[in-house]
Amino acid sequence: MVSSDTRLFADDTAIHRVIDSEEDQILLQKDLDALHEWEIKWDMSFHPDKCFVLVFDRSKEVIRPEYRLHGQLLSQVSSTKYLGLTIQDDGKWTEHINNTTTKGNQLVGFLRRNLKIKNTDAKSQAYKMLVRPTLEYASNVWGPSESTAIKKIEKVQSRAARFAIRD
Repeated sequence: MVSSDTRLFADDTAIHRVIDSEEDQILLQKDLDALHEWEIKWDMSFHPDKCFVLVFDRSKEVIRPEYRLHGQLLSQVSSTKYLGLTIQDDGKWTEHINNTTTKGNQLVGFLRRNLKIKNTDAKSQAYKMLVRPTLEYASNVWGPSESTAIKKIEKVQSRAARFAIRD
């Protein structure tokens, strides 16, 4: 049985635990070992090369414990994509905003290259179906609070609006 919080969604699995002591680190490792038994029972498999450790800590001296899955050391990362969100170990959303605005700009460019019509309603609808959902995805989680992030998102929206209203 796993004592750490575990989340399963489609083909993503996340296990997490607050680590306040060495005992907590040991318990998390035991939970990783227990996942091996779960894999066998449910005919599933975790690939250690696709698994990693992301440590959230505000202290200046972050403890970087080593965890293993199937005996293989899991790599530690400073950010990762989870359910479409880029999560950073410092709690900021800079990478997510950058990824989102890049994708939004690419979609606006795609619409400009491929939607050669003068109908502003159709162009507006295309923006609402493709670009806006990309920019707003999970914004209730990452909601931009820094003015630079807000400006980056608004810049893409402004670019898309200019495309939609031009004949």
